[in-house]
Amino acid sequence: MFEDSVLWPAPVPLVAAESFSSWFCRLAWSHGLSAGELYGIALPGGRMFRCDLDRLADRQLIAGLADGTGIDADLIESRTFRRWASTIYGDDDGLGRLRWLPTATIGRHRSSFGQQICPECLADDGGAQLLMEWRLGFVHSCPVHRRLLIDRCPGCGSPIQSLAAPAGVGRFDLCVACGGHLEAPTADPTSSDDLALQACHVLVAETGQASLGTYGAIHPLLYFEILRLVYRLLATGRFSLAIRRRFADLLEDRPESIPRLKEVDRLPPRARRALLRVADHLLGDWPDRFISMCEDLGIHARVLIKDKARTPFAFWDPVVRHLSAPEIKVPAADIINAKRLLADDGRPSTYRELRALLGAKFATHPELAERHHGHRRYGAGRYWKLDGVSPQVRQSVKEAAAKSGESIAGWVDRTLGKALAAGPVAGKD
Repeated sequence: MFEDSVLWPAPVPLVAAESFSSWFCRLAWSHGLSAGELYGIALPGGRMFRCDLDRLADRQLIAGLADGTGIDADLIESRTFRRWASTIYGDDDGLGRLRWLPTATIGRHRSSFGQQICPECLADDGGAQLLMEWRLGFVHSCPVHRRLLIDRCPGCGSPIQSLAAPAGVGRFDLCVACGGHLEAPTADPTSSDDLALQACHVLVAETGQASLGTYGAIHPLLYFEILRLVYRLLATGRFSLAIRRRFADLLEDRPESIPRLKEVDRLPPRARRALLRVADHLLGDWPDRFISMCEDLGIHARVLIKDKARTPFAFWDPVVRHLSAPEIKVPAADIINAKRLLADDGRPSTYRELRALLGAKFATHPELAERHHGHRRYGAGRYWKLDGVSPQVRQSVKEAAAKSGESIAGWVDRTLGKALAAGPVAGKD
């Protein structure tokens, strides 16, 4: 189709802030090709296999694109993940996961939601391209329209896969899986504070300049690693809800519901916005506020440090110095006597209560302490929030929550809240 040493017939300029995969799709569509077909032309003998081109664009592929378009190869490469190779991540062998840069492809077992879009930006004139910032995990909202981005189709729940679109589509706002229009399902404005925090993180990624409390200026790789450690502590694990409740109490509000996922990169934009808000609070005045919170909740250094070799010093140092109180052997008889005293006072014999009464942490006989759930048990079973609901509605709620990437509790809570805020319930006197 294309002759050697001749520029391709349909030039497509690389728009400012546009991602490589976006430009690659537009270049393919302008020539009546799919992304996979253009890949084989730019890199003879190559096959795309739905790979994440923003991360895995081969330099030979980029050279072929530069020859065909006349655009400088270095400029093209600057629109890939390698733009952030020294600020967000270090070495990349193309196999493991990159922190804050989730993949945007479909794996063998589950979907990844690394590509985000702003439907309103795509609807505006001249907005028919995907921005690089939309690939960053700490970016969740559009600063222009002050709305949450979307990372999946609101109709079928599939991830956004523009590279898999057939030839002739020419649009980024259509779902490849179901053909539906990618629209934000509901209005959820983002506050100025959240947008300012997001802009600060993007600035660190672009400039490589970061600071952290009393530790002063630190390397951006270390900054984003510490942010990730705090973020993950808030997202999953046995202390996550307790920390978010503590933050909500400061605001005299209630904590937002976060889906229970160990793979925190698969959390939807709304959940990431809420978690980054709390993480920013804990990183402020580092490390005093974070250490104080950990001491109040009984979070020990061994919970926070899993890999000593990879833990940044600005995180390891305060955690080890303040949260490494030695545990002692406490005889079972002492624990039993402490339980009797607590029972006489009408207090539960949880580990926290026993530790406070005994005046020491203990690792022996943990089975003697009662489990503390921190909340009253309202129901039983995974979907107890739908007890008494008809099977049809129950199934519809499960599907709607799954499509939005939310937990059952979070979806039900927000849906009922919006319905009640809209006005009086029909049929009510």
